[in-house]
Amino acid sequence: MKSLYYEIKHCFNKVSIFALLLFLLVVFLHSIIYLSIQWRTILPDGTLVEGLSSHRAFSEASKELKGVLDDEYLQKLKKTYASSYEKKYLDIDKGFLGTGGLMKYINTNYLLNIPESRFNATNGNEYMQIDFPYLENVDTFYAAYKETLIEVEVQAREAIGFRPYTDEEIKQIKDIVNNIQLPLRLDNTMWMSSTRNYLYLEYFIFTLVLCISFSSIFSRDGINPVSDIALASKQGKNKYICSRFIAGLVAAAIMYLIYFVFLSLIHGSVYGFSGWNASIQSKSNFNVLNMTAGKVFLLECLGGLIGTLAVTSIVLLVSIIIKRTKASLLVSAGLVYFLNNQLKGYSILRFTNPLFFKTDSMETLISLFGRIVPYLVLIILLGILYISICFILVRLLGKRYRWLK
Repeated sequence: MKSLYYEIKHCFNKVSIFALLLFLLVVFLHSIIYLSIQWRTILPDGTLVEGLSSHRAFSEASKELKGVLDDEYLQKLKKTYASSYEKKYLDIDKGFLGTGGLMKYINTNYLLNIPESRFNATNGNEYMQIDFPYLENVDTFYAAYKETLIEVEVQAREAIGFRPYTDEEIKQIKDIVNNIQLPLRLDNTMWMSSTRNYLYLEYFIFTLVLCISFSSIFSRDGINPVSDIALASKQGKNKYICSRFIAGLVAAAIMYLIYFVFLSLIHGSVYGFSGWNASIQSKSNFNVLNMTAGKVFLLECLGGLIGTLAVTSIVLLVSIIIKRTKASLLVSAGLVYFLNNQLKGYSILRFTNPLFFKTDSMETLISLFGRIVPYLVLIILLGILYISICFILVRLLGKRYRWLK
């Protein structure tokens, strides 16, 4: 245990700490600068707030719409929106919501618009209409909404390259959708959505930080090189190699959690930490799970963590094969770059890509052993497979470490 703690401690050397701090600085600047550009919020009194403060203004205005989507809520919303300044403003500025515009009604109206528009709207303004026949009462809305969720899920599966669902699988999807707790609990969940979006954008850079931090872990020329003394005995060598591998995974997990918490704090500070107990459909309109937005947010974090551990395992394997820091870094970074490029296509193989684990883990459904489950289940299985294979290979190569140096 002491040796493991020692190895974890040495994973946080000046190179890895500098790389992580520099990355966090980039994350901070990326978030703040982008959130300060173009964005603007129209308030009920006609005030137009621009820049970084527009996000907080949006969150404050959205508090008025927090509630339970029952019939009383629906009828009140239809009445207030029909006479609102925001609706009149959208009639003037046709592209407002499609060009960085925000208003308090987007959380509610987008959801209510789903049975009509689905994926067909060309900009945000078109998602704001709530004068459709199925909105006569909340029961007709929920019936239309559930039917839409099922149809979209069936169509989406074929669109992403999987085989069509069988009749039995469609029945399971219907059961999942019918299990959604009603009425839905609505709240502003923008900080979670924004955190997830930025994680998606920055994850590749984070994996490069992993390459920089762990390419030297089994090298002969690193900051903390492999010790000949530790390799002197067979038992000591095996324990030493295993300790370094596990330490690398633990350190990588700590780095990922630091990044995830830091990113969450940035976007939570901008939007406010609201919506934790809202229905996931309040955040992700096409999600079919019966969960809260906060629970799904944490499970999506788990997907990124498993991807981090899988990538780190690959980096550690490269390190013990090459044993030279710079060469290991180049090869590891090249592999990560290759994996990232594979995300650009539409092949179903991307679902086995560790860099794809960071997103859609609780949005996409898959058929696994005859059961319909979230993609996260496959991520967990693949993560175990990646780590296990790399660990076995590292141990085998570790036994011959002296012969291969």
